[in-house]
Amino acid sequence: MAREALGRAESILGEEGPFLVGDALSLADLYLAPQLANCREKTPDLLAEMPRLTGWPATIQERPSFTSTEPD
Repeated sequence: MAREALGRAESILGEEGPFLVGDALSLADLYLAPQLANCREKTPDLLAEMPRLTGWPATIQERPSFTSTEPD
């Protein structure tokens, strides 16, 4: 199920901008970011199959709201 959901995100990422639905950060990006962080921690091999998601813009990961919730 995770592979299918990530595959859908992979297919639309970058179609119309650097974020999931265009040029601006949206709720979709904010929802996906912690899911990807969890996936990177628990199943990195799954993300290795998805170059768009692994190369997702660093801007989302550098946001204070994201970095303040990441484990040290």
